[in-house]
Amino acid sequence: MQGKRRKVCVVLVDRANYGRMKPVMHAIAAHPDLELQVLAAGTMVLERFQQPVKIVRQDGFDIHGEIYMELEGSTPATMAKSVGFGVVEFANEFQRLKPDLVLLIGDRYEALAAALRLWRRPI
Repeated sequence: MQGKRRKVCVVLVDRANYGRMKPVMHAIAAHPDLELQVLAAGTMVLERFQQPVKIVRQDGFDIHGEIYMELEGSTPATMAKSVGFGVVEFANEFQRLKPDLVLLIGDRYEALAAALRLWRRPI
């Protein structure tokens, strides 16, 4: 590929999510035609979970944005409201970063917010 590198944005929402994505992130970062972007959200940025995003930085990855979307309570209502906040915040970050591709693991409600934001976006 000549010219512009493709921007690949990886969305991290919890520590286990990072463990699965880490090898993929290394491969993206090492590829000459790709530019890695990292968004940390959900429990990755929360102090009560010891901010796992610090581990990502210690591993040598840049964090391009942190999304604070969690409401206290862990009830269906607070989780639904958190998804709503996340949709707004992911929309802002995706507009700012303008990724060509977004990678996420969709096993948590925090990732749903990122996926909802992308749902109507053309590929």
